[in-house]
Amino acid sequence: NPEQTTSYIDEHPAQRTKTSREIIIENINLISASHWIIHGLTFRGCSQTSNRGNVGGASNRISANSNYNVINKCLFEEVAKKGTLRIHQSHYNTIQNCVIRNALPNINADNIGVGVKGGNDNAIGNRIVNNEIYNCTDGVQLIYNKNTKTNGFASGTIIVNNDIYLTSKMYRNTANGQLACAENAIDIKVGGRYDKADEYVRVLNNRMWGFRFTDTSCGGSGSNGKVISTHIKANYIYLKDNIIFDCNDGMHLTSDIANPKIFVENNVLSNIHNYTNHEKKSCAFRLGVNVNLIGNTIENVDYAIVCNSKNIDNIVLQRNIIAKVKFENRIPKRVLFQEEGNQWYSVSRNPTLKISSYVGKWTKIKQF
Repeated sequence: NPEQTTSYIDEHPAQRTKTSREIIIENINLISASHWIIHGLTFRGCSQTSNRGNVGGASNRISANSNYNVINKCLFEEVAKKGTLRIHQSHYNTIQNCVIRNALPNINADNIGVGVKGGNDNAIGNRIVNNEIYNCTDGVQLIYNKNTKTNGFASGTIIVNNDIYLTSKMYRNTANGQLACAENAIDIKVGGRYDKADEYVRVLNNRMWGFRFTDTSCGGSGSNGKVISTHIKANYIYLKDNIIFDCNDGMHLTSDIANPKIFVENNVLSNIHNYTNHEKKSCAFRLGVNVNLIGNTIENVDYAIVCNSKNIDNIVLQRNIIAKVKFENRIPKRVLFQEEGNQWYSVSRNPTLKISSYVGKWTKIKQF
C-alpha cells in the first residue's frame, strides 16, 4: 500500500503462525515452471491423512524440469505423507531461509523434510541453504530407489548452513531405551556423476543433533540414530565444517559403488552415545568404504572409528583431534591405515589397534 505510513516488517511466517497476518496455502506444485520466487507464505493443510490416522497437509513439489526457482522465507509444517518438499527431475532450485517442521510420522515409512530425486533424468545443482528443519523423518534426503531402474544423479547439490534436529516431541521412552520416530538429519543415497568439482554433493556448515535409533512403530523405516548417512549410489561427496552432537551415531559412510570418493574435513562430532539398551556401541565414524578423514574434531564418544565392511582397505586419518574416547578404534589389521599428525587426548585405551601397515604419506584432498 503506497499510502501506508508505517514501515513494512518482513516477518518470517514462523513468527506469525496462526495469527491474522498469516497467509496460508495448502501446498504448491511447480510442474515445468521456471523462474518463480515463492516468498513469505505458510504451507499447512488438512487434505491428507498419515498411515497413523493423523490429518495434515499435502506434499509440495518442484518437478518435471522446473528450474531456477527460489523458495524463500516460507513455513512448511504438518505435511501428512510423501515428504514436505520434493525436488524431482528439476535443476538449480534454491530452498532458503525456510522453516520446515513437524512432518507427521508414518509407521515404518519416511516423511522427509526436503527430498531431491533425479528420476529418469537428473536433479542438478539444487541448493538447500540456511533453513531450520526439525521433526522430520529425514531432514534432507537425496533419493535413490533400488527397486526403480530410472534413478538419476543429484550432482552439484549443496546443503549449507542449516539447522537440522529433533525435539523431545519425537522421542519414545521404551523398555529398550530412548528411541525416535525419525531416522537421519541427512540421508545421501545418490551423489554426483563425475570426479569434477561442480559434480560433488557438498554438505557444509550445518548443525545437526538429537537423532536416536528409530522406533518404526511410530515413524521411519529404520536407522541406528546416525546423523549423516551415505549409502546405495553415494559417490563424489564432500562433508565439511559440520557440527554434530547429541546423537547415537555421527556419520555412517558406505556405498554400493566400489571405491567411492567421499571426503570428510573439519567437522566437529561431540557427545555421541548409545541411548538404548542395545549392545552396539556408538561411534563418530562408522565406515563401510575407504574414506579420507582430515582435520576433524572427535570428542566424548564411545568409539572414534569403526570399520565394519570387507570393502575397506585404506583409511586416511590426518590432522584430527580425538579426545575422551571410551574404547579403542575397531580397525581390522588388513586395512592400510594412513595416520599422520593426529592428536589424541584422554583416550581410555590405546587409541589404535596394532595394524599391518603404517605410512605417513600425505594425501591431498579435493579443494572447492
